[in-house]
Amino acid sequence: MGFSAIPPRNDQAVAIQAIDIWSRRADAAIISLEPPWAELLAGTDPATLVRVVQLPLATYYRSKGHELWIYLDPGNGLNRAGESDPLAAAGHSLTEPAVQMLGTAPMVFSRASRRTSPTSRSSRSSEGGWTSLSLGAIVSSQDAQRRYIVRHMELLDRASAIGVFQLTFTDLDLAALSLPADSIVPLFAYNGLVDANLQPKPALSAWDEAFGRPLASRALY
Repeated sequence: MGFSAIPPRNDQAVAIQAIDIWSRRADAAIISLEPPWAELLAGTDPATLVRVVQLPLATYYRSKGHELWIYLDPGNGLNRAGESDPLAAAGHSLTEPAVQMLGTAPMVFSRASRRTSPTSRSSRSSEGGWTSLSLGAIVSSQDAQRRYIVRHMELLDRASAIGVFQLTFTDLDLAALSLPADSIVPLFAYNGLVDANLQPKPALSAWDEAFGRPLASRALY
């Protein structure tokens, strides 16, 4: 069970504070990212990118005893039907063999351990979560979000899942973010288990209840 390092706003101190809070209720940490296409296309050494950008965060996670899971998304994380924005802006496409080769380069640092054999079938969940606030046609509440977490854990138990990640631990501070008018990020702004000021919401207690179970009976074993 674990989270990612997405902070409520671009503030390193707040980001570290959030990690310190969720690390007490997590076995693992996830780094979910797109390949740094602009830098790779410019010829930057992938090992340098990993060492400078990703290694410090990975080291910080490991200092807390977390397993490290790496998810590399070659497409557009916010638009599954589209190309990565930096890749498209450079006039390239993931359909190009040379680009595909570049996209595998950042995996040099991806050594996420698993507790199942390579040939076994296993389920894991990496979710943005459920909003605690009604948004447009989506009707929700903090209690609905709590019930979502409870139900999610029940389904993962039935599937004998080996891992679950709630990508956003905190809400997003929209007022502090510079977003384009057509951004879909606001739809995910209230998925956190704590608000943008790191104050707990009811869903956090549901997560904590699941995490408090003996390790062998939880999703990640």
